Amino acid sequence: MKGEGIKVLLVEDNHGDARLIKEMLAEARGNPFDTECADLLATGLEHLAHGGIDVVLLDLGLPDSRGLDTLVKVRAQALGVPIVVLTGLDDEALAVEAVKEGAQDYLVKGQVDSNLLGRSIRYAIERKRAEEALRQLDRDRMKSEFISNISHELRSPLHAIRGFTKLMLEGKVPQPETQKEFLSIIDGQSQRLGTLIDSLLDVSRLESGRFSIQKQPLSIGDIIHKAVESFCRLASDKGIVISEDIPATLPEIEADGERVSQVMVNLLSNAIKFSNGGRSLIVKGEAKDGELLVQVTDHGIGIPKEAMPHLFERFYRAEDLMARGGAGLGLYISKQIIEAHGGCIWAESKVGKGTTVSFTLPLDQVGGDSHE
Repeated sequence: MKGEGIKVLLVEDNHGDARLIKEMLAEARGNPFDTECADLLATGLEHLAHGGIDVVLLDLGLPDSRGLDTLVKVRAQALGVPIVVLTGLDDEALAVEAVKEGAQDYLVKGQVDSNLLGRSIRYAIERKRAEEALRQLDRDRMKSEFISNISHELRSPLHAIRGFTKLMLEGKVPQPETQKEFLSIIDGQSQRLGTLIDSLLDVSRLESGRFSIQKQPLSIGDIIHKAVESFCRLASDKGIVISEDIPATLPEIEADGERVSQVMVNLLSNAIKFSNGGRSLIVKGEAKDGELLVQVTDHGIGIPKEAMPHLFERFYRAEDLMARGGAGLGLYISKQIIEAHGGCIWAESKVGKGTTVSFTLPLDQVGGDSHE
């Protein structure tokens, strides 16, 4: 990186230390550093907002911010900029926490020379670039897997629709009972195809900022009951019993009924898909602490522990769950819908025991339209 003119933002309130650090950078091998200084966190954040900074040298003790909170605020302002903590505190525990919070290095004033400081800055930049490259590879891998998955998910119902339609058009299914059975399969596969297309459109709206919710007073109990009814036959075919625990006293909420129904359908579909025959499925609802809490609990295969942090990410499907299909969009879209209402959604699971997905919606929202 010699001769590239690395732009350093030094956030340091002690003018003597700031001058010494600037001189050390000027003496570093190759002298590629262009240093700007800020003696307050607020001033440093302004510099970062303007862009063009390659690395931050950060003192944690500033007049307007102290400790790791300083690091957190700087990282939030510019996630792609590497941060090297340069402080007078020789504290190993603090150094470990700083790295956990995103610092690329932790240096102690008085223990560094110009070459060590320059080397630390260069390494910090290279590590940050490597991290971003790995993240991009991971994103590319997920997109590639998604394209493969969605292609399979789209082809499967299309093949079924075309196959059964061809048999009927060729007159190979004369029996009315068999025709009715085939038409029922075609209808079901058409609905599956429509759901996949709607999910793709929702993702497109979310990415372009056109996703919206239209709120109005509604009964969550009615929405839950209708969603359960729509899955009764599918659940019965798998030997699964769905039970509702919804008190009649649940208050009305201000929400987008179609979108909340979409969440319920997704959660119930997943619960049935990942449950084995003969198991029960419970849907609960209650008003608690100014919120409406809804839970869908199955007694199915469960979710691996390592998959839990990624469960609501776009395109994500745990390895153990791939065999049962799905495009990896339902929980991602459900999360966006619930959060657009000001609520939260989360999951708890044990492998082999089952999964509970819960979400909350505020009970005190004012009606109207909301856009994400």
